[in-house]
Amino acid sequence: MPNRLPGPFDRCRVAPPGATAAGVNFIRALGLLTLLMVGCAPAAPDGADAVDLRGAARFGGAFHPRHAPYGGFGGATGCTAARPPVILLHGNSESADDWLRSSSDGGPSVPARLAAAGYRGCELFAVTWLPAASRSLKQLHVHDAAEADQVAGFIDDVLAYTGAARVDLIGHSMGVTVGLHALDRDQRWSRVRRFVSIAGGLRGLASCLPWGSANPATPVCWAQSLTDPDLFGYYPLFNPRMEAGGFRDRPAQHPEVLFYGLRAGSSDEILCPSCDSALFDAAPNVRAQLDVGVGTPLEGNHDDTSGVGHLRARRDTGQIQAAMLTSDCAGAACCAAYAGACRE
Repeated sequence: MPNRLPGPFDRCRVAPPGATAAGVNFIRALGLLTLLMVGCAPAAPDGADAVDLRGAARFGGAFHPRHAPYGGFGGATGCTAARPPVILLHGNSESADDWLRSSSDGGPSVPARLAAAGYRGCELFAVTWLPAASRSLKQLHVHDAAEADQVAGFIDDVLAYTGAARVDLIGHSMGVTVGLHALDRDQRWSRVRRFVSIAGGLRGLASCLPWGSANPATPVCWAQSLTDPDLFGYYPLFNPRMEAGGFRDRPAQHPEVLFYGLRAGSSDEILCPSCDSALFDAAPNVRAQLDVGVGTPLEGNHDDTSGVGHLRARRDTGQIQAAMLTSDCAGAACCAAYAGACRE
């Protein structure tokens, strides 16, 4: 998702609706120029995480997914899935490895928290849905059919490997909307038990308005394409998924799925000033929508600079995420094992 002001671009393989070949070349040249000017910041090293059973992101236990060309992790030998498997979807400019980062205080990562709650390696999965070459090009990234199909296919891969009937999905940031797009486009809602949204832009971003709905420099902020309904960004207008009846309304449209939300509220340096964009519309199957934000952080190198904002709303809340998947908690009761600020 974009910062309030544009930072490094995201991806160069798409063009705005109606763009010519020359326009595509312009976008690619612009992205290359930006990289030469600002460089590609390396990923911050993973913190110590002794209880993380997965270690480096990789597939194991004879799990060979057909829909994970850029990697991920999950699968284990001598293990039979006894609960709905969990699939983790990373955000814009990141990869499955980012789920393996320790919490900001050096504590266990999200997968390690899930392992402590009883999940085994054959029940925990993540997929990288962005190629390495494009992860640093944040502003050029846009939702498209290929990503949706990849995520939907990975869901099928996990179900085939585990023998489970349904999965639980946890998405962060753009991983939330990429996941929702996959479930919609490929009709996978019947294969999902619970959906946890962390700092997802369900209502679009007001910070996109100054850039227009089809600016070639900021595809991440596009409205829905006039010619391809699967091509869209976070422009809050002319973009059905970001408007009333769109992603925010999926709980009412899919009462068979339980929905949960985590957000950083007014501390979210990416979503704000659309600070409430992470909220689903109210519905009986929305069990909790919790604000864990603290302070006024800035976006650092795959982390918040302080407090709890857009990145630490994912990184630091493994205990809450585990409660949302393993219990019948609702509202603030899902905060019980979490030591930080947590409120409805």
